Parts: sequence; C-alpha cells; structure tokens
Amino acid sequence: LCFRPAIAQGPAGGLQIAYDCAQGGAFNVRVVRFPGGQRTEVNTTSCNSMHPAIVRVRRADWAQGVWLAYTSNRRPDRPGDLAKWIGLYLVDDEGKVLTPDLPQPDVNMDAISEDQGWEFPQLVNDAQDRVWIFGRSSHSFHAQFWDGAQWSQRINFALNAWGKRGKHISVNLGRDRCIWLVYEGPRYIEVVKLT
Repeated sequence: LCFRPAIAQGPAGGLQIAYDCAQGGAFNVRVVRFPGGQRTEVNTTSCNSMHPAIVRVRRADWAQGVWLAYTSNRRPDRPGDLAKWIGLYLVDDEGKVLTPDLPQPDVNMDAISEDQGWEFPQLVNDAQDRVWIFGRSSHSFHAQFWDGAQWSQRINFALNAWGKRGKHISVNLGRDRCIWLVYEGPRYIEVVKLT
C-alpha cells in the first residue's frame, strides 16, 4: 500500500517522489528517483502514517539531493505513542540519508497543552536557501528553518488556543521572494505572507 505521495524536482533534472507505505505493521518512507527507479528506504520505525514532504536542495555547498520531512511517533526511551513530530532529512544523489548536524530544538512529544506534537509537514526553500518546515500541532501552526549551521526556534504563527483547525498547510515561495502560506483557521481560510 502506498499513501500520501509528494514530488519534487531532483538536482539533475529528474523527479524525486516520496511516499509512506505500510509494511508488516509499521510505516516506512521511500524516496524514488524518476526516471531510473533508484529507491531509498528511509524509515521503518513508526507505527502510524508519516505524511512526507519533499523539496530539492538548492545550495551548491550542501550535498545534492532532496530535503525530506516526515512525521514519526518514534521515541528513544519507549514505544511510540499518539504524539508525532516532524524530522528533517537529506537524501543525497547516492541514496544516503543524512541529518542536520544539530538536533532540532523545542522537540516535546509529552506536552500537556493545546500544543501537542507537530505533523503534516510542508517544505520550502526561501530566498536565502534556508529550508523551512511548516506543520500543524494539535491546535496551531508552526514553522522552523535550518540554514546549514543552526536551527531557528519554532515560530507559532496562528492563534494558540483550543478549537477546530484544518490539518494541512500549503506553502509557496512567491515571485516577490517571500513565503506565502494558506491554512484553515478557527473560522476562516488564513493567508499569511512571511517576509
């Protein structure tokens, strides 16, 4: 079974397709190069769906390939629970899976508040070639970027309160070189410009 595919242009002009799939009671994320069919198995440890997002690496001084983000409920100290968190990975042209040199700040899979977990990622490169992760916690939306040397803190850009929220956010780098995003707020569709 294949769920939630995402697609990005690869650095050599082809396409890279990411998807999560169920295998033997666990979910795995795969990245497949098209054409050619080179397949990279990324993760086999989550017991729930992972909603991958993918975007091409743009900076020439980084390994060439694609950035991949997905959610997982894996925990180093005990079996996975309901709360999930977004992780960022680089899948290079050789199929190796790399991670940023520093761990993400602010990871808290045990929060007891309306701000639990962080999932449903979207990725975009900004005008400075930083890679941004956008996603939804239980009742809000957040963003965080990796600039190649350090992480930003997670930025909350929605009302932080209990209430209905849509699950997904859509992001795009506009011609004005600003990041535009759209998501469902408590009562309206919200359109936000990050400058």
